[in-house]
Amino acid sequence: MQDQELTTQGTAVEQVVLMGDLVRLTPGQRVNYYRRVCESLGLNYLTRPFEYITLNGKLTLYARRDATDQLRSIKNVSITLQKGELTEGVFSVTARATLPTGRTDEATGAVYVGDLKGEARANAIMKTETKAKRRVTLSIVGLGWLDETEVETVPGAHAVAVDQDTGQIKHLVDGKDSEIQAAPQSPSLAPSTGAEPPLKTTGELMARCNEHGYRFDDILAFLGVKDIKDYCGDVNEDWGRIKTGMKPKARKATTA
Repeated sequence: MQDQELTTQGTAVEQVVLMGDLVRLTPGQRVNYYRRVCESLGLNYLTRPFEYITLNGKLTLYARRDATDQLRSIKNVSITLQKGELTEGVFSVTARATLPTGRTDEATGAVYVGDLKGEARANAIMKTETKAKRRVTLSIVGLGWLDETEVETVPGAHAVAVDQDTGQIKHLVDGKDSEIQAAPQSPSLAPSTGAEPPLKTTGELMARCNEHGYRFDDILAFLGVKDIKDYCGDVNEDWGRIKTGMKPKARKATTA
């Protein structure tokens, strides 16, 4: 019974992560997800290699310097920098990364230097090189997340303080708390109350399906897709189809 409950919990986490919005996880699930990501990459989670941001209305992770430094060491990534170029006030540098297998990748860092002079200009140039090195490191190891040097340049992105030990969302670092709502419980695990509100996203559709006992794989088959990322239907229309055309899997109650 306990194993079945853990499977249900794991499925819920999987669905939320696929939707890319970690705010829908419970604090405990958030801690577990963070540590599992670190373990899968061989990173020490105690060094906080990742931090949280809101991006496009979703809570996600971005990589700090600790992450890219550790990844270069673990994966034996060697990096060479090409000569920088200055075009219309923008200084750019391309970094080339190489793995022991011979696989290579490239990424460019760019910073607007304008009329900066002296130490300010030197710092901007060094920041450009750092951005290029970190971006190519993440790219060559297959981690498509933002690096901390990019976060400040992405419109609408806001850093979020999350307690590392409890997973509780504290506040937006810049104080704009209204832009994120921390759910005390994952919607896919919370009981349904009252009339069902209209669905807005694929993530909400999958969360509601799980809430009503529908299996993730069965939903994909019913919707005719192999990956939820390929789904592009009307979530409310398809929720109606699912309710009338499928039978949820009965969940056995756990015993103390």
